Amino acid sequence: MICILKTCNKGLWVAALLIVAVTCRAQNEFENAKIITLNGNNQIVQNPNTFFEVFTDTFDLFSRFDIVEAPFRLTKSNRINFGVNDFDNWVRFSVHGKTDESILLKIDNAQLHELELYRDEGGRLSLLERTGQKYPFDQRTFKSGKFVMELPASKREASTYYLKIRGHHQLNVPFTLSSELNIVSVLIREQLLMGLYLGLMFAMLFYNLFIYFSVRMPGYIYYVLYIFFVAAVQSALAGLNFKYITSEVPEVESFSLFILNPLTALFSVLFFLDFVDIKKYSKILYYVVLGGLSLYLIQLIFTFSGFYHTAYTMMNSFAFILAIILLFSAGYAVFKGSRQAKFFLGAWIFFLVSVILFVLTDEGILAYNIFTKNSLRAGSASAALLLAFGLADNINLIRRQNENNRLKALEAATENERLIRNRKIELELLVDRRTRDLQISNEDLSKALKELRETQTQLVNQEKMASLGQLTAGIAHEINNPINFVTSNVKPVKRDIDDIFEILDDFIALNGGSDYDDKIEQINQKIEDYELSYIRNEIFQLLNGIEEGAKRTAEIVRGLKVFSRAEEQDVKSVDLVEGLESTLTLLNNSTKNAVKITRNYESIPRVECYPGKMNQVFMNLLSNAVYAVKARHGEDNGGEIVVRARYIDDNVEFKIEDNGYGIPEEKLSKIFDPFFTTKDPGEGTGLGLSISQSIIAKHKGKLDVWSKRNEGTIFTITVPVKMKADELS
Repeated sequence: MICILKTCNKGLWVAALLIVAVTCRAQNEFENAKIITLNGNNQIVQNPNTFFEVFTDTFDLFSRFDIVEAPFRLTKSNRINFGVNDFDNWVRFSVHGKTDESILLKIDNAQLHELELYRDEGGRLSLLERTGQKYPFDQRTFKSGKFVMELPASKREASTYYLKIRGHHQLNVPFTLSSELNIVSVLIREQLLMGLYLGLMFAMLFYNLFIYFSVRMPGYIYYVLYIFFVAAVQSALAGLNFKYITSEVPEVESFSLFILNPLTALFSVLFFLDFVDIKKYSKILYYVVLGGLSLYLIQLIFTFSGFYHTAYTMMNSFAFILAIILLFSAGYAVFKGSRQAKFFLGAWIFFLVSVILFVLTDEGILAYNIFTKNSLRAGSASAALLLAFGLADNINLIRRQNENNRLKALEAATENERLIRNRKIELELLVDRRTRDLQISNEDLSKALKELRETQTQLVNQEKMASLGQLTAGIAHEINNPINFVTSNVKPVKRDIDDIFEILDDFIALNGGSDYDDKIEQINQKIEDYELSYIRNEIFQLLNGIEEGAKRTAEIVRGLKVFSRAEEQDVKSVDLVEGLESTLTLLNNSTKNAVKITRNYESIPRVECYPGKMNQVFMNLLSNAVYAVKARHGEDNGGEIVVRARYIDDNVEFKIEDNGYGIPEEKLSKIFDPFFTTKDPGEGTGLGLSISQSIIAKHKGKLDVWSKRNEGTIFTITVPVKMKADELS
């Protein structure tokens, strides 16, 4: 039903338009289009007035089959311009060719999206050619950037042609009808002018690009890109981009101008901002310029959304707005004294005038001729030249400023040299005076350092003597016990031996006389009185006690020898567990009956080290552990020290754990500081842990501590099994 209504509505519109057309023809028969007659002799027809009829199918009512009935109207202007629309636009004209040459139709607008040329053959249209940006370039009969189509005319009578036009841009249709020779001549002339234009633009482009690589000023690269895109726009308007670059991708060529124009605007603004530096003169105009540039974002949104006609209208409007903004901003900068702005203002006036002429021609207000159709190229080329002169002048200005700066710098350097010379003399005097003061200070410091070293040596010796005193007292007590045991056993042994010798002497005195039996009786009586069997057992027991005391004494002496290692001041490979045990032996008097010693040794290799120094570390740590345990537990049972040894990752690790009072957390970070101690006054110098840490550091090892109040302390010694050659110092 809806389709029937639409068909009826379309029929009503067609009928109405036919009535209007018939009425108009009845009233204006004298306004019918004239027939274009071409007689050769270099005749060229360019003025459409009186020759062409136009019709825009606004309501999409006519097709190629019934377009002959459409109400065409006679062109009243000297140029056909359908504006910007998305309809089918038709042009009707008649040609009578009275020449043997081929007749060609040339359309100067290379941005038309779709063209279809038909010939009226008795009321029925026959398609002659279909072309436009919609179709690949290779389909064109004439390989020209502009549209050129052949009109098969008859010498006997005129032929009527229909041209259907659609496009995304301004549908400005400049016609040229002439013989093939004349059209080719026109095309060659236009290509020559375009070649001169592009040659000029690219000459400036490469010249300024070379300068950019020499001076590295951003303004030159902006200018180069601006020139490039201006030339690209003009090449697109001339159809050269489609011919040489995008011939196989008409989809790209269809909206290339919508991309090239914003890029041209972008780099023109960037060049303006760098060249004129409008921000220095007015921040408001700076943001206005950026705002004018940002308008193109709206145009791009409409372009990529497919609203080409709206985008084209916006593009022209925004170009005019941005041109006015840049013109006003340049004028303001000139008013504020900018030299560079004068060049930009002059160039932009040329360019703006050319843009205005182009737009007025595009809108059909100005006549389309060789001057108006090339106005934009002439203006852009003139602007590019003036801007190039401005850049050159800017370099000269910078060069002059640099020369002035060099002269000022030379004068300043001369003055500085004089001041430096005077200052040098003053400094030499000051240095001499300070040198004398430093010599005196160095002598005082050397004396103080010597005294400090002597004091340090005294303190270390004092710490050693304190440890030695405690050690000596313990050793003396330890040795005293077995020696007393030996001493107390010697007297009974001597008495028993005297009794045995007395009986032995009696046996020796026997000579076999008459009293022999009596003497034997007396000796037997002595043996019975002295209890010889008891004496023998007692002697064995006493000698065993003496032997045990001697062994104990020898063990203490051996432990003392292992601990001291006074003769071993070089690096040697030793059994550190043996050194640890010798230290425990020497401390046996301090730990006996008060501290339980628990040993947990794993198998460890021999270690390259300074044996005496490592024994000193063991002594310091074990002495501190004994002190901490006794301070908490006294002489009662409950105090314990656990000694561990193990081998891990080419290192040996010793742990000395005690269950003493522990070290307060606030003091834990200071225990390795010289003269810091947690013992009661008079109990220590505070150098033991500091010396131990320096010894372990000399072995490239680590000495770590963990402690918690009322739980105890753990010292961990880690030293490498082998010392490197560069560490043996």
